[in-house]
Amino acid sequence: MTGGFTIRYRSCVVEGPIALIVEDERGAAYLFRGGTLQLRIRGQHACEKLAGLLGGKARWDTVPRVAPYSLAGLCALAGVARTPSQPTTIVQVTKAVPAMAPSETLMGRA
Repeated sequence: MTGGFTIRYRSCVVEGPIALIVEDERGAAYLFRGGTLQLRIRGQHACEKLAGLLGGKARWDTVPRVAPYSLAGLCALAGVARTPSQPTTIVQVTKAVPAMAPSETLMGRA
C-alpha cells in the first residue's frame, strides 16, 4: 500500500484508545484503533457505511480530507508504538448488521 490512509472520521468517545476511520487510495474504509487496522469495508460510501455500523454521528466526527498518512504515521499521530511483529488478520464480512442504538437490545427497546 503506497498511497497511505486518509483520515475521514475520528471517534468522539472519550474512553479507550484513539479510534479513526481511514480510507485507502482505492476507497476502502478501515477502523484504525490501537495501532492496527481492524476492519475493512469496500464499495461506494465505505467510510460512511462503516461509521454508521459503528454508532453513527453519535460516536464519530467527520474530519476534513487532508494528505494521507502511512500506517506508521497514523500510529505516531495516535501515540501508539507499532512493532513489526504485530500479526495481520484478514476477516471477510459477507453480511453486516447495523449497530443498535444504546436504548435497544436484541429483544427490542430497553
